[in-house]
Amino acid sequence: MKSLELWTFILLFCSASCDLYSSVVGLEKLLQTENKIIQIYRSFVFKTEQQISELKRQIEKLEKEHKNTTIYENDPFISFHLVKRILVEWAAVENVLSDRLLQETRDNITELQISNDFPTNEDLSGTADAINLISDIYNIEITSLADGVMNGIQYPSHLSAYDCYILGIQSYLRNDFHHTYSWLDEALKRFRNDRNTADADMIEKALDIKAYSAYKLGDLSIALNITTELLNHYPNNSEAPGNIEYYKYMLNRKEVPKPKVIQHSMPDSDIAYRNICRKTILSPVEITPQLKCHYVHNDVPFLRLAPLKEEEAFLNPRIVLFKDALYDSEIKLLKEMVKSELHSALVVNTEEDGDEIYSINRVAQLNWIKRNDHPRMRTILQRAEDMTKLDPYCTDCTEDLQVVNYAVGGLYKPHFDSLEDYGLRYVEKGDRIATLLYYMNDVDQGGATVFTKLNMGVLPEKGTALLWYNQLPDGNKKDERSMHGACPVVAGTKWICTLWFHAKGQELRRPCELKQ
Repeated sequence: MKSLELWTFILLFCSASCDLYSSVVGLEKLLQTENKIIQIYRSFVFKTEQQISELKRQIEKLEKEHKNTTIYENDPFISFHLVKRILVEWAAVENVLSDRLLQETRDNITELQISNDFPTNEDLSGTADAINLISDIYNIEITSLADGVMNGIQYPSHLSAYDCYILGIQSYLRNDFHHTYSWLDEALKRFRNDRNTADADMIEKALDIKAYSAYKLGDLSIALNITTELLNHYPNNSEAPGNIEYYKYMLNRKEVPKPKVIQHSMPDSDIAYRNICRKTILSPVEITPQLKCHYVHNDVPFLRLAPLKEEEAFLNPRIVLFKDALYDSEIKLLKEMVKSELHSALVVNTEEDGDEIYSINRVAQLNWIKRNDHPRMRTILQRAEDMTKLDPYCTDCTEDLQVVNYAVGGLYKPHFDSLEDYGLRYVEKGDRIATLLYYMNDVDQGGATVFTKLNMGVLPEKGTALLWYNQLPDGNKKDERSMHGACPVVAGTKWICTLWFHAKGQELRRPCELKQ
């Protein structure tokens, strides 16, 4: 088979992905970077004596898109559009420049490219992965997704034929032939409906790769039909005749290649995770009538006057929600404390004695806040103690407060908070016996916390805290029912912070149940 050449959009100097797309803070940096690009090219236009109509047209088009971009709007494609514009469309602007024009402009762009605030090809791949993942997890058809319709909600943004083409190419680079085929099929439909945006070379390449993807997926008949269409429209294509003969030969011999589908968003075995994420009602019907709301004081004198608002989410094991666990001013403070230092989230590697590594199982950015980083931390921790009856103050009893930001496509696959399987480095503090998870904002769509063994989940609600235990009451083993995950964010953003309580120092506050 032919070796398919793909366009190289731009050469970057960043050696590793900066993950600018995976948090709101990163998107703000991208917006600032795009603004710098606008200023550089505007300066070039003002300095040059020649009027370059094509260059001005492209700049004005992209500048308009930039001005219409708001980080906090209901736009599920904001990450993709920002990265695509900076990495692909602004790079196309550079190609208009000739050697006789100001070298200063190229130098300014190059300087911006080597900065930490310029996206890499991995960022573009990451945004494509996020969109594919949303399609997979929430079972959204590609056409609906491209139209900006997700789970019945129409968003103001949509994907053009060119956008669909880029998503197809990015999927192809991942050997994800299922999404490659779907996106290129959608791109070709949209090119046909809008001849003004159609590019002959692009359509030829889309047909070629779509046919190859059909072949890799094991459908030789479709591959043959697409390649025949390719040759009819592009008779000078040198590879099509040979591919047609090959497909006919394979069909006559009834030799069909084994389908090669890359599930790079979620393994099929995790059916529970997908099914719960897709639900509109996350509480099991059979237990919902038994769930109650309470005012509780937990034997704290002050709380007898101002009790906590507790809502049961599950009975056995006990999972509860506390309303007004964080106030707006506290949420604003916590966000400001971490915004400048967010970094890509890590996970604990069970195969390397607890070392932390980057993983596609967790797409987010985070930072940590220590107990003494701000005087108001004392108030937050006091409220945590009131809710849990556990000690949040000593360094051996709890971890620092972890603040996490998820952008569109951000998720955390099913996992245990228990460290029972994660090596010896955590033995001194004991296991994580309890998790207190605060929701710092309402999420436009997606982002639920789901418990896969319990077939239930909880939607984020600003200011609410979710409490559950990770160990069985006897304290000897993790509770397998505590497996949980974070569903992908479909639109908007998601902020959470988490406080983990360890066994050490909690012996008198949560004594183990005695066995007969």
